[in-house]
Amino acid sequence: MYLYSRVCVALRRFLLSMPEHSASLSGIPHHGLCLSGTCPDGLLRLEGWSPKAVNELELSILSPLVTRLRRRLPYEWDSLKYQTQFGPYCSDFPYYPAALDFKKPAQEAVHSLSRQQKRLLVDSWRSHPRPVSLTSEQAILDRWALVLVDRLVQRARAAGARTSSW
Repeated sequence: MYLYSRVCVALRRFLLSMPEHSASLSGIPHHGLCLSGTCPDGLLRLEGWSPKAVNELELSILSPLVTRLRRRLPYEWDSLKYQTQFGPYCSDFPYYPAALDFKKPAQEAVHSLSRQQKRLLVDSWRSHPRPVSLTSEQAILDRWALVLVDRLVQRARAAGARTSSW
């Protein structure tokens, strides 16, 4: 239970650090974030996005960022791979505590893209109806950073399954 509470507190801090979510999460207890159905507007579930929803253009922008983050943070990457195989696991995004280590680097990576690439991601976000409506470019890019973290988790699961010795 202690670890579960620590994970939930970390998830709360993760979301509260993002400007578009800080007001909507202010009344949520620290220990209730990982329980299914307690997250307002599905904020922890990355609603409006699924792995199949990323088109080739978006993937061509995000994939190099995933690779760069994985190589730049090898200790965090190994920790995430390990957790995808052995836990702890939380039923809501980002699923593993080690994924939180990639939050800030993912935001920095998305915000360091060229102006043209950022414009393509923002336009792509706005071109599809989303359950969570975001208007500012900053908020949309921060949401893409969450998608980037989710891509890292997907790759870590696959890489962890291929790892033969820990």
